[in-house]
Amino acid sequence: MYYNDVCTIPSNLAGHPAMSVPFGTGDDGLPVGVQVLAPALGEVAMFAAARVLEDAAP
Repeated sequence: MYYNDVCTIPSNLAGHPAMSVPFGTGDDGLPVGVQVLAPALGEVAMFAAARVLEDAAP
């Protein structure tokens, strides 16, 4: 289970906002997500980037 958190724990410890945005499915039919990170207090930019990704998703 530790390896499931390797990409999220550093952001949490540093206080940087992060989110995962659904981005369609892979060749095997499994869902694909894109992780969006922002600097501290950068939620506005993070949500804007997530919106662009959602609009571009297949």
